Amino acid sequence: MSAEGAANAIPFANTALKPGEIACDDKRCNAIYIPFKVYIPNNEGKLTPMMISVAVALDNAFDPVVNPYGTIVIDYGPLYVDIFRGQKIIKPVPEDDA
Repeated sequence: MSAEGAANAIPFANTALKPGEIACDDKRCNAIYIPFKVYIPNNEGKLTPMMISVAVALDNAFDPVVNPYGTIVIDYGPLYVDIFRGQKIIKPVPEDDA
């Protein structure tokens, strides 16, 4: 996974908020992050627990009508949208561009 356009090597996915609202647009989001605990050997050969997140595509990610360009739009969950509560919406996306 990579950014659209110029970016570094950190994988990420865009999200979609409802126009004019601080809420995830469930109709446009087609993937979620699921956390897992994995155990990775350290330099002493002992297993060290580490939390990772894996992006999992939902059924609508593969729908050619709903998602003709195959773009992944992730739902980061309720804690993510809470970051934006109380902030001014600078540039709402027009309905026809959504």
